[in-house]
Amino acid sequence: MNMNFTADTDTTSSADAQILDTVDRFIRERVEPRAQAIDADNVYPQDLHDEAAALGLFALAVPEAYGGLGVGLRTRLKVIERLARSSGTFAVIVCTVPDGLDPLRAHGSEELKQKYLPGVASGELMPAIALSEPSGGSDVAAMKTTARRDGQSYVINGDKTWCTHGSFADFITVFAKTDESAGHRGITAFLVPKDTPGFEVVRDEDLACLRGSPQSTLRFTDMRIDQSLRLGDEGEGFRMAMLAMDDARLNCSAQALGIAYRCIYEATEYAKQRVAFDRPIIEFQGVHFLLAELCTEYSAARALWLQAIDDFEAGPTRQSGVIGSMAKNACTAIGMKAPVEAIQILGAAGLSTDLPLERMMRDSKAYQIFDGTTQIHNWIIGRHLQREGLPFD
Repeated sequence: MNMNFTADTDTTSSADAQILDTVDRFIRERVEPRAQAIDADNVYPQDLHDEAAALGLFALAVPEAYGGLGVGLRTRLKVIERLARSSGTFAVIVCTVPDGLDPLRAHGSEELKQKYLPGVASGELMPAIALSEPSGGSDVAAMKTTARRDGQSYVINGDKTWCTHGSFADFITVFAKTDESAGHRGITAFLVPKDTPGFEVVRDEDLACLRGSPQSTLRFTDMRIDQSLRLGDEGEGFRMAMLAMDDARLNCSAQALGIAYRCIYEATEYAKQRVAFDRPIIEFQGVHFLLAELCTEYSAARALWLQAIDDFEAGPTRQSGVIGSMAKNACTAIGMKAPVEAIQILGAAGLSTDLPLERMMRDSKAYQIFDGTTQIHNWIIGRHLQREGLPFD
């Protein structure tokens, strides 16, 4: 593969450019040659995890005070975007760290941060976040998992599902209701170590997409944890979850963009080389118009994503959340369209597992579901339009 992984021209920091150059080399030499096998074997690539840890990829989301690299959100997300150009699975492996860390970074005690964050930065500890439940995901306020106060402890009961890496994470941020009558205002977040009695891994789901990055179902049965493991105050969990999801949606968008880029690249290179009726098929209007549309939609989605990143870094607000929803819908739409149309351009060759297109088509569908479905984000955007008007000047 001769795809260009050159660092973006809009990256002004030399340190950030160096990080991206290191990531590009790691992708070319280690991730790209393994991507197909990771999908086929459906096994977590621990050796690549260890190599990524040695390069500091898991330190990207950790503050410098705890052994992290202290890079900005834009650079961290560009790393995810690049990884997804070769392997959606490995992009998820790296991006799950900030998703699982947000509540701890923002609301954990200094003791908890000192205990867990350095291990995450080194790659020795893996975090996860448990929010969705078998009875629902998008309707967070309807969760049934409870945390009952008992002296200096909480006793947690309930099931969680679609917990990325939940089966082997070293600690998990679990959201549960401390007040069942208070709706979303009764949700509280807790840090749960994996060896806590009453914690059970029910199963890992066998999915068609993002294989090798397990999605786990967990069960908590009379699981007692000390009150020191509560993150923030009682009732603050819903807000924590929504902020974590804002970050996760930008991660999800980055992965979709990575897939779109790769698929447009593969389709363009094929169309330039494939000859039919005595000329390259890219010269046929039906092909080059389609490629032009894909390229334009990709560029527009990426521009919206970069705006969403800047708005979120400036300080999360309701408006920045809406822009994030718009970016996720735009990015995941082209992320789904690009592999479908790329396969169409390649014809039967596009269906071969020797090429990444069919794998990326499977992976990209997940992005329209994870971290809020397309319909949920349309609802968020529409509600903002109804109540407050356009989310931009």
